[in-house]
Amino acid sequence: MGGKMKRKIAINGFGRIGRLLVKAWYLYHKNTFDITAINAAGSTGILSPEHVAHFIQFDSNYGKFNGKINLKDNKDNSIIIIDEMPIVILGENDPQKLPWEKLGINIVLESSGKFLNKEKVAPHLAAGAKMVIMTAPPKDDTKMIILGFNDEQIEPKDNHF
Repeated sequence: MGGKMKRKIAINGFGRIGRLLVKAWYLYHKNTFDITAINAAGSTGILSPEHVAHFIQFDSNYGKFNGKINLKDNKDNSIIIIDEMPIVILGENDPQKLPWEKLGINIVLESSGKFLNKEKVAPHLAAGAKMVIMTAPPKDDTKMIILGFNDEQIEPKDNHF
C-alpha cells in the first residue's frame, strides 16, 4: 500500500462559505483530503445534523447536491455520511472545546466569520488543529494569501494561519 495519508479537514461555520467548501471538496478534492468534521455552531444558533444534511443536499445558492447523504448517530456524535465518507457534526461555540486533537484534524477551514485574527483562531490550535485557514480577510496583520496572486508567500513552517 504505502500511499500518502490524506489530510483531515474540519469546517468551522456552516453558512454560505461552509456549504460551498463541502461542495468543492465533493466535486474536486474528495480523493485528496477528508472532511472529518463540521462545526455547525454560529450566530443563528446550532444546526442539527438533519439541517446540515438538508443544507448540503438542497442549497438555494449552489443547487442540488448529487452525492448520497445519510445520517447516523453513535454514542458520542451525530454523523452525516456522504457517499460512505463519515463526517462528525458538532455544535460548539467555543473553539477551544472542539475535539480537533481527538479527531486528528490537520487543518480547520474557519468559515464562521467570527474568528478573523491570530488571537481568535488560537483556540483552534490549542484544541489540536495544526493549521487554520481563514476564509475571510483577517482583521489584524495576518498575511492574506490569494491563490494565483501571492500564494508563493505561503510559509507553512512559520505560520499556522
